[in-house]
Amino acid sequence: MIYRNGFFAVVLVLVGLAYAMPAYPVGLGAYVTGSGGKAWYKAGALKEADAYGLRGRYMKDYPSVAYGAGLLLDSDPDSDGVFNYRLSIGYDRMNVLAGNRIDLNRINFMNTFGFRLYRNDAFKLWFGPQIGIDYWWGNDAHSTCDINPYQLMLPGAMIPPVSYKRRYRMVGFAGGLALGMNFNLTNRVTLSLEAGARGHVTSSLKELEGNPPSGKVNGVEGFLSFGVMGRVN
Repeated sequence: MIYRNGFFAVVLVLVGLAYAMPAYPVGLGAYVTGSGGKAWYKAGALKEADAYGLRGRYMKDYPSVAYGAGLLLDSDPDSDGVFNYRLSIGYDRMNVLAGNRIDLNRINFMNTFGFRLYRNDAFKLWFGPQIGIDYWWGNDAHSTCDINPYQLMLPGAMIPPVSYKRRYRMVGFAGGLALGMNFNLTNRVTLSLEAGARGHVTSSLKELEGNPPSGKVNGVEGFLSFGVMGRVN
């Protein structure tokens, strides 16, 4: 009952805020994006290797690049309003450039809270914090050839090494800062340029030691996005 009352209280506050905000045109559109930075990679080992103390878990940084696209909503792309809320939902393809490249897919839900710095009839500049959640999945680009843990049980036996690709399933939290510029082409169309930096912290949905093993990736990145929005009253 307490949780239910709390939920309705939050809904009422949000509805009240919505009525209190001025009615500005909303921007709806799409964007493309690219980013680059560093990723910290933690690797797991085969479950048998973990049992025999051979696990290869470690943390090391590698360069990373990503590119993607998605949908964009902006509560106030062009007005004298001080505040705008921006929601972007998109897909990225990310490569961690480790010795064995890691190919990852990422679904992002990013919330940006912008504050107007400058505006005229054709241009708006804003700046603010960005937070979001994301879901990652992927695998190593190439197979890893590793010692077979059973060689410890049968020393001298001709046991071939094992080969596997790590598989990744992660959920994460992202936070950073964004600087945005909106250019009004017509009374209905706005171009958006957004740049910034953010960090990602993830948690693996798979055990790091397994058959095949898994891993996790944290990272920081700088990003640049280009979008087109139609303004809807």
